[in-house]
Amino acid sequence: MTKKSKLEQHGLLDEARKLKDTGMSDNAVANHIMQRHPEVKISLMAVRRGLAILEEKKIDEQIQEGLNPADELDELLRKKIEESDRKLLKLEERANKALDRAEGGDSIADITKALKESRETNAQIIKNQIALKQYYGKQIEGINKKAFEQKEQVNILLNQWIMKIESGLCPKCKQEIIPEVIKLIQLEKEEKE
Repeated sequence: MTKKSKLEQHGLLDEARKLKDTGMSDNAVANHIMQRHPEVKISLMAVRRGLAILEEKKIDEQIQEGLNPADELDELLRKKIEESDRKLLKLEERANKALDRAEGGDSIADITKALKESRETNAQIIKNQIALKQYYGKQIEGINKKAFEQKEQVNILLNQWIMKIESGLCPKCKQEIIPEVIKLIQLEKEEKE
């Protein structure tokens, strides 16, 4: 059995998750918890470990329910990229306005400043998109690996179960029952997929 995180030991995991969901950083969550519960010393890393364990449990539950947790991450990534695209469109509008001002007689310094800000913001948005794609790619890869490992574990258990059944049967029964059991298992797998 795995060791409980410090947040779990003190019953603060749900509180930490709620604070994190409000947009707080891990460090801010740790500080907030220590202010509310002065008897508990929680570090930034304790918050990260606790939330990572909580996320793993959530992924495990989704896999057990036959859901694909990667779908949720795909949707979140899509929303973040759409948000970045909207920001890029706003930047383009600002750049166009700066060019319009140039035609209206604004100073070259003002126009240059507006274009430089647009370029820098655009570069930052692109860096953020790349980082998001890398982060979610790693998350999805981890989920897929976990799902594969769990599927392999189920296959191993099924094979062990079949071998136990098979060892107690006569040769004629083995020929009749084992293929039927395998068919039922395959049908059940197909229904879940």
